[in-house]
Amino acid sequence: IAYRLEKGRGTMGKLLYDEEIYTNIRDASISAKELFSRLEKDPSLLLFKQKK
Repeated sequence: IAYRLEKGRGTMGKLLYDEEIYTNIRDASISAKELFSRLEKDPSLLLFKQKK
């Protein structure tokens, strides 16, 4: 198992060594944080479609 992790194989190996996966997870986390912040300020965003 340790060998596969070191070689970046499998899900955990990729999470540990793949820079793109790290970046995607970080970006998703930032987006979720921003979304929740907006919803805390204005919960009606869940109910109504915003006009452009």
